[in-house]
Amino acid sequence: MLAIHELMENGVKHSVDASADDVVGLALLITEDEDLLIDVSDPNPRFAEFDAATAGGGTAGLGLVIALGGSITWGTPDPDRGKTVRIRLRPGETPASQGAAGTTERL
Repeated sequence: MLAIHELMENGVKHSVDASADDVVGLALLITEDEDLLIDVSDPNPRFAEFDAATAGGGTAGLGLVIALGGSITWGTPDPDRGKTVRIRLRPGETPASQGAAGTTERL
């Protein structure tokens, strides 16, 4: 739940205009491998600060999600509709069991 909260908060915070018409979407999926995928989409197609937001862990936002063991990707499946940030959490995995904090990459 903490990972979902951090992603949704970031989606709302970093929306383009944060107007009443902007929508921040949430989708949850459990894969055949039992990984939990958390997708948060917002209307801003840019993510200029991705590397900074995911560098070195942290106590909030994407850094916290990485510290919890999540791997993070993002992309613009349809640039006219914004971007999607995806977190993958594997059951039973913690940063210690991964040997390092989570991973980041571009979708």
